[in-house]
Amino acid sequence: MKKSLIAALILCAAMGVAHSQQVVVTASGEKTVSGWQYGGALSFRTKNQWNFGGFYQQDFLTKPEKDSQPNNFYGLTMNIPVAKCEKLVFCFNTRLGLANRHFIVLVPGLETEVNLSERFSFSALMSVRMSYPSAALKLNVKL
Repeated sequence: MKKSLIAALILCAAMGVAHSQQVVVTASGEKTVSGWQYGGALSFRTKNQWNFGGFYQQDFLTKPEKDSQPNNFYGLTMNIPVAKCEKLVFCFNTRLGLANRHFIVLVPGLETEVNLSERFSFSALMSVRMSYPSAALKLNVKL
């Protein structure tokens, strides 16, 4: 399963490189019902502001409990622009991946991206994870 996910990510990346305008690196923090998670993403942005890529998130480890497993979430991400202007992009975001190495999870969301400069942008994401609302903040760097 992990090999097929990696193969799909490589295929998605190859398709993105062929049509991409920019490579975007993202650092993120997300508040879910189970606590805070941090992570990152690498994606390709097309000329029409579509993003395709991969992501990884994990729990902030404050005090690991006995027999506790890390709550990792990784997979593919895609942003589809709904409305855009010069400094603001409103997107439909979807993430598909594995949670805790056992469960396939699809997370829909709405993301608002504010362009701070030519290279940097800031995003706020609202989504539904674990049947509850979650909120994420992202810092995007265009390479």
